[in-house]
Amino acid sequence: MLNVNRYLKYIVCLIILMPINSIMASDKNIYKAGSVLTKKGGKISNKLLIKLPSDKRYSQASSTEKTNKPIVLDVMFNSVPADMEKRLKSAGFAVLALSEKYKRGSIVMGPAASLSELAAWSEVKYINKELGRVKKSGAATSRAPEALKSNLITANPHNLSGAGQVVGILSDSFSHTSGMRDADTTPAKCVKGTLENSKSQDSEDLPAVIDIRKDDANSCSAADNETGGSDEGAAMAELVHDIAPGAAIAFSTVGESILSFALAIEDMCTPASKGGAGATVVVDDIIFLSQLMYQDDIVSQAARACVESGIPYFSAAGNNGSDAYQMEYSDISPSINRSLDSGVVSGNDFHKWDTDFFGQAYLKITVAAGSSFSAILQWNQPALSNPTNSVNIPEIDLDLFLLSNEEAPNDNGSNVLSLGVEDQADLLSSADPIESVDYENTDFFLKLFILLLIIGLAIKQIFLRMKRPL
Repeated sequence: MLNVNRYLKYIVCLIILMPINSIMASDKNIYKAGSVLTKKGGKISNKLLIKLPSDKRYSQASSTEKTNKPIVLDVMFNSVPADMEKRLKSAGFAVLALSEKYKRGSIVMGPAASLSELAAWSEVKYINKELGRVKKSGAATSRAPEALKSNLITANPHNLSGAGQVVGILSDSFSHTSGMRDADTTPAKCVKGTLENSKSQDSEDLPAVIDIRKDDANSCSAADNETGGSDEGAAMAELVHDIAPGAAIAFSTVGESILSFALAIEDMCTPASKGGAGATVVVDDIIFLSQLMYQDDIVSQAARACVESGIPYFSAAGNNGSDAYQMEYSDISPSINRSLDSGVVSGNDFHKWDTDFFGQAYLKITVAAGSSFSAILQWNQPALSNPTNSVNIPEIDLDLFLLSNEEAPNDNGSNVLSLGVEDQADLLSSADPIESVDYENTDFFLKLFILLLIIGLAIKQIFLRMKRPL
């Protein structure tokens, strides 16, 4: 007789033991200390130069990330001549946005593009990797009128419906998903124009016509339902329509970069008579991780110009306030000085955390299996990406490490999960005073794969035994 229980015990035993060996199962993107802890200097961000042994390649030699997504570059220029877009395209780069006003470009690396050749151009000041954006979203049944008490003024005797106003909305997308689109929705996905006959318009949750200024993205394909945005812009518009049903609505995607965000703000606040959206109120729910915290960057400057022209601007940029930690840098070993040209990270210059952490040089963070973690470090020093600053570089160079234990990076860097080691004090060119780390704990997915594999093998063995004569 077949002893099925014997196989079930075998499976359960492995499931119990697997968490004990999670440190071995986790894919940790190990870095080699010798290649990443030394400042490289020059015009190219270390984020684009670091070699990942798990990747077996340099980012500068490839046009895509590990996830096969194109690498978006944030390029600061000394000047942007009229032929710059043509030159970039000839060099193998796709241009998402380019601005002489902000002296900045958002471009995508093609397979034949070379970062080192781009850095050699005299017009190029610095080449950064676009750090991406964070969207402020959440699902809820709208109680916006009651929450803001706008229902008190839209009813008699005031009857203020928002008529005559144009609310400009900036978010990821508006009409990409099947939740918004049906067979008669126009214009086509990813195309600007006057939006009509979407599902939310059919249900009267939105006005009959909406001005779509821009609704494309680097990953947007009209023929592919899996690409594009989440239509958070439409969700925001439904709340606006609940509060001010008489107001017109204009929408623009913030795009793939901080530059495209700034240009979208400019368009929203430009009068319709001059080709803009003519918004009288503007709202957004996006923050780009490379936005500056201690000075006005190009997004802040565009929003300020909006306000100075008499247009109120409301942003979600401050929504991360409770997720931040702010204090003065305190050297854990103030009596020990490290050589400025030393590539050794001994821990002597680590930050001394608040007394709640007992003055230790490490802040404990737990990244659960199957979860990801990102952190941004900024400090109050000038940034060359600010177009109003062309000569003042950061005089303080800080680094950020995400380690697997409470030890300084060892000789082979095996405890380094992620790091930010940009060169902020280079005399010829300098990174902005921003460092970032990101990490995904894939332990859960590897465990699941191994578990399914074990179950599959066990079931196979069970059926093989069942086929044998008893």
